[in-house]
Amino acid sequence: MKPKNCRVGDFRRDQEEKYRAGPKVCEGVFDIFLKKSGEVDCPHLLTLIRCLSMLTRVLSVAFFLAPLAATAATPPSVTLHGARFSTEFAVSDAQRERGLMFRTELKPDQSMLFIFPDSQPRAFWMKNTLIPLDILYFDGARKLVAMQLNAQPCKADPCAIYPSDGRDAAYVLEVAAGAAGRLGLKLGETLAIEGAAPSAR
Repeated sequence: MKPKNCRVGDFRRDQEEKYRAGPKVCEGVFDIFLKKSGEVDCPHLLTLIRCLSMLTRVLSVAFFLAPLAATAATPPSVTLHGARFSTEFAVSDAQRERGLMFRTELKPDQSMLFIFPDSQPRAFWMKNTLIPLDILYFDGARKLVAMQLNAQPCKADPCAIYPSDGRDAAYVLEVAAGAAGRLGLKLGETLAIEGAAPSAR
């Protein structure tokens, strides 16, 4: 296919103005181009080339942004012993102090993950917690180092303390009571975190 009269001087001013108007000029350009048999007017050919260039840039940006959008849309979750739990992150002092207090329900596939800025022996209690929980302690490598199972609600002092048995912990996962037994958890299990986990503060 050979361009006809394809000189710069033949590119009419009105065609230039249409191109500068933006992507709308691409509407119908491909049809105009393909309907020609054997030769194409220079303005249509030049416009087609510009449209293809514009389309390439748009597709490149979309290809780059798609993985970022998918990541942003992924809800946070953890996987333990092959079981996946949707999770909430507790990363600040205020969030860790409140935890699951005053919640009236925690579904079997839900959890809360406490993330600490360091690894040391830790202890949790159940003050103002209304649902029984399994409290699972993990070290800095996210290996399970201690478990406190079926911790019971406590509405008033004195409330029982549930420690990590002297083991250093940087992560603590709370799940509904009975989850650890149902999964057959053993010390040394690895916790996998999915989604963008914020840093502890």
